[in-house]
Amino acid sequence: MSPQSSAFRNLQLSTVFVNTFAAGLNLSLSFFVIPRLLESPTPLMLRQFKNMFRWSSRAFPLPVIACAISYWYMAYAFRHIPAKSRLFTAAGALCVTIVPWTKFVIHDINKKLFQKAEETKDMGIMAVGLTQEEEEGAKYLVDQWGLWNLGRNVGVTLGSALGLYAITS
Repeated sequence: MSPQSSAFRNLQLSTVFVNTFAAGLNLSLSFFVIPRLLESPTPLMLRQFKNMFRWSSRAFPLPVIACAISYWYMAYAFRHIPAKSRLFTAAGALCVTIVPWTKFVIHDINKKLFQKAEETKDMGIMAVGLTQEEEEGAKYLVDQWGLWNLGRNVGVTLGSALGLYAITS
């Protein structure tokens, strides 16, 4: 596919669109979903977090990885223009930073939250039987997840900005 073809242009635009959409959707977890979860009773919050995580862990990786592959394809297509090729390569690399960030930074928080969700799954909606420390600990972990998720989103957002810049430059 030639870099001047309309199909290639469509690939560029759709890649930046999907990348930006995924970044915004991931950002909305920290800004909108997590604060609403923190308003819930602890057992309900943990169940809802677990469901949210299951949904988002299935929804985010594929489009983000597809965007990275598309950026790298664009880098290859523009290999005769080194500056543009490097921009696309960097955009793809920034997209995949979500994977190591999740694996090395957020993984321990996820494990603790899933363990707490398992411990409270038979409690019903209200936090009857939980100590104040247990409730605060669970809410603290969910809040921490929301903060660390912001960091996870930085690479994806920068990847979309860099991809857009590479296309328009």
